[in-house]
Amino acid sequence: MPGHRVESDDGWTTVTSSGKRRGRRAPKVSSNGSKRNVSSASAIAVNVVDEKRAQRTVDAIRRHIVLFDGPCKRMLTTIKEAVAPRCVQQIVCFGLGSMTASDSRNVHSRLQLALLITMARTWDVAAPSLCAYDPVFTATDKRVLDTFGIATLEGNNEGKYPAREEEDGITLFYMPHCDKWLYSNLLWANWNARSMRRIVIIGNSFEAYVGALGKKASPNDCVRLVQPYAVEKELRASFSPQDERDRPKDAAAAKLAFSDTSVISFPGSSVDRAQDAGLFKCRPDEKTLGIKTC
Repeated sequence: MPGHRVESDDGWTTVTSSGKRRGRRAPKVSSNGSKRNVSSASAIAVNVVDEKRAQRTVDAIRRHIVLFDGPCKRMLTTIKEAVAPRCVQQIVCFGLGSMTASDSRNVHSRLQLALLITMARTWDVAAPSLCAYDPVFTATDKRVLDTFGIATLEGNNEGKYPAREEEDGITLFYMPHCDKWLYSNLLWANWNARSMRRIVIIGNSFEAYVGALGKKASPNDCVRLVQPYAVEKELRASFSPQDERDRPKDAAAAKLAFSDTSVISFPGSSVDRAQDAGLFKCRPDEKTLGIKTC
């Protein structure tokens, strides 16, 4: 896998490699709510909508949706297999990053957003059931998301988001290149058989996480605990051979945006095995990441 993930102090993953996006820390917030160590220009950039940049970004994402239609449809096939025969009723996105950042790294966030929009259109999911959060979102990012019908979650729950209660519905958690502890917190918030059946996660490979950590894994690491019962399928942003030749830069960007990405689900039979093994009898200790809110 090109590049590697590094856990940052604010709990989000920094993805490093030439061309990969880096997570940016949210400005620090003092006890009285005022931002510290942030220049006036930076504060304006975070809190004021840049209408021209927002429109340029919206136009670029619309182009991405068209240009990457083939890879998105191929990825959707894998996602639908994990969801079937149920229907996605809610999509929650964490860790998308800033799609309006003024450098080349925003292309990965835009490509990931293009897939999010495609999924929402496929299952006809709209705000407030379609929502996103990342501590790096600026007011301009939020304007872009709103344009595509995506609500922005208020506050930072550090990934502790429960699935919906509908019997036949799925909450799809879209978490590209997030830190392992955010996945762990999501699982912690759904630590029962009923909820586990109702979630599908698109994110970094659980198998790869567990394999890399080995015996160093924390006893409260929910990813390690559930991985034996998870069904994982690799998600590839694949182009046709002709497009690979004609658009090598687009193909390379898409592969990087979705590198080490899997669709992770918990079918009823797997959850039954976990329940029989007593997995849900004892909930791991809660993990607090200490992430600052925007």
